[in-house]
Amino acid sequence: MRLFLLIPLLTVTLRASPITVVQTQTTNAHGFSDLNYLYDLPPLPGQVTAAIRGDVNCYDCDGPLNVAIDFTMDLYTPGTAREGIGLLQMILDSDGDGSTGVRVNGAIGPYSPPAYPGNCPKGISCYLSGYFAFELGTPFTVHLSGLANNQSFGGGGFSATANIQLFELPPQGGGVVGAPVQILLLPEPSAATLAASGVVALMIFAGIRKRGFSAWPLG
Repeated sequence: MRLFLLIPLLTVTLRASPITVVQTQTTNAHGFSDLNYLYDLPPLPGQVTAAIRGDVNCYDCDGPLNVAIDFTMDLYTPGTAREGIGLLQMILDSDGDGSTGVRVNGAIGPYSPPAYPGNCPKGISCYLSGYFAFELGTPFTVHLSGLANNQSFGGGGFSATANIQLFELPPQGGGVVGAPVQILLLPEPSAATLAASGVVALMIFAGIRKRGFSAWPLG
């Protein structure tokens, strides 16, 4: 009897782009929708900004009308891992009437609006503002997402804005914050890194295959 050894292929998942935006927007003859986003990363140490907005308005619509966006920005600061300080500001806002449903949420690294960390309720503005402990020298993500949908009549929308500025710890007796820190996009994996990952995966696969067939003789 001939035995076949089934060996699962090694799947290597690599991050594609440091800025990822997934958008959905529908149109309707009796309504309109609008969706946009923006971000700003200054070339020098300073404030990084990200924002999203979406709106729907429907009058006697004969089908669903919706907009949705999921925005992520992967960032890091140069240097080794160390304690630092972040000046963080976030505003999440949504509202709607009629049959409009809305949802909005956001986070800067580990921080989100304290009252509603998972999702800011419809008709309420959620805020995050102030100085927070922040680990420098390690990757972090700014994440904003929102949804507005309507089935028949009414209007509504959402907006979210995030601002972040990072600083070194201040010298003893030197004030609230130390020197500002440059915030950069997390580098994309280079072609050399991808090639090396592929070679390593093939080597591992070949080793498993060799051991597997030596352990299971054909007969």
